[in-house]
Amino acid sequence: MRKPKYISSSDNPNYKGWLKLLQRKFRDLESKFIIEGEVLLEDAAKSGGEICELLFSSDIEKLSDAEEYSVEEYISDLVRKLNQNGKTIDKYYILSSELFQKLSQTENGRRVIGIVKKPVFDSFLDDVKVNKEKATEGNCSEEGRTFNKNILVLDRLQDPGNMGTIIRTADAAGFNEIIAIKGTVDAFSPKVVRSAAGSIIRIPITYVDGTDELVDRIRLVWNNEETCEAEKPKKESHESVKLSGGTIIATAMDGESNLWETDLSGSVAIIIGNEGAGVSPELIELADKRISIPMQGNIESLNAGVSASLLMYEVFRQQRQ
Repeated sequence: MRKPKYISSSDNPNYKGWLKLLQRKFRDLESKFIIEGEVLLEDAAKSGGEICELLFSSDIEKLSDAEEYSVEEYISDLVRKLNQNGKTIDKYYILSSELFQKLSQTENGRRVIGIVKKPVFDSFLDDVKVNKEKATEGNCSEEGRTFNKNILVLDRLQDPGNMGTIIRTADAAGFNEIIAIKGTVDAFSPKVVRSAAGSIIRIPITYVDGTDELVDRIRLVWNNEETCEAEKPKKESHESVKLSGGTIIATAMDGESNLWETDLSGSVAIIIGNEGAGVSPELIELADKRISIPMQGNIESLNAGVSASLLMYEVFRQQRQ
């Protein structure tokens, strides 16, 4: 392995490019994002993530002296672990401690950062491949092996912690896709990535501008086909979505039924509202059903991440009965 290049100047063009990835617009432009720490990078690599570059803190030089191994040995060992998915990483750098800390979003002494390509799902079949592999006989029919296609819709969620929790839970509960309405926090921001871990690689996350794009994406997921212009629903009516192979469900305090009384055995699209405002009126109107989460005492609402987790695991439970 070649000797890593040492960077100590903030004027270095590579460093300037990495620093820009702390901003959403540049993550979108470059289709890359940052993952910090060995554990999260190994999880991403095992999930098929493509790690383009590795950036090490110069602090590893002190650690290698204390633990009696060379910097090259440490880097070589990590690169070997991350290359297990068959994609070779051949770009690695050591940054001065000062530069590394400006790039890092944590304060717990992590010593490596990975520059990772955003996952690309070329088709719906690719999108759901992982979920099909994880599926059990409880969520598909014996005749024809028809799998449910479950979607989580996020209506302008703002909290990175909630977003990370939701992504990880959606992955664990076998959901096929997350669709986020414009105004939702970026799934690839460092804080979300730390919370979501390797799930950020495994589950498709699609951002849409509004209700019309949301409807088109739901139809694509449920029907696995693009919609021609003549088939698109009119703005004032999204009735055709109700016939497209699943049930759209919105969470609401005054729901027509509660979570435990609702049949969630078929494909569902569950809408989770903004932390403060809840589900928007337009999406409430779009929903086939409005449901509430049973609560006692004087609690008015639950954290968005908790609510989404309860709903997804009830779907998981019912579809495996």
